[in-house]
Amino acid sequence: FPNANDHDEVEKSFETELVRNATIELTSGSVDQLIEVSDLLPRGTKVFIPDSADQSAGQKTETVAQIHSMGFDPVPHLIPDRWSSSATLKAFLENCCTNHGVHRVHLLGALPGAGEATERTTELIGQGLLADAGIRAVTLRGYPEGKPGVDQEAIAADLQHRLELARKQC
Repeated sequence: FPNANDHDEVEKSFETELVRNATIELTSGSVDQLIEVSDLLPRGTKVFIPDSADQSAGQKTETVAQIHSMGFDPVPHLIPDRWSSSATLKAFLENCCTNHGVHRVHLLGALPGAGEATERTTELIGQGLLADAGIRAVTLRGYPEGKPGVDQEAIAADLQHRLELARKQC
């Protein structure tokens, strides 16, 4: 434990680290509210962008571009079933990586046991599409506290399998 006399310095360091490592998640495809508070956030803050079913690839790209132009680190969510083909998704990612600073995505997919949707999510990692497009980091949703009605062993096995596939691409 730090010396009691150093409490203020430790607290300030914690607050600085908390802000520096914070992330923002848009709750819609709009960046209007982000623009309003952009001066309050450190440049480089990760901004997670939902994969909205009602937006075209072009609209998603525009959102990514706006966030990047404000000095933030855009992190698109990817839901594989929302993309008509792997080629369309790869073109979107290549454009975002090359032109708009994207290097990380948040991969969302079905829970283990959901059949094809789970397989498609895992396939994105395994086939190298993400790495080939320029993605260098992936975040995955998880349930460390468990999820009612879902087998924890299946969740753990699915995560382990995805991590093994990702490691092969490093």
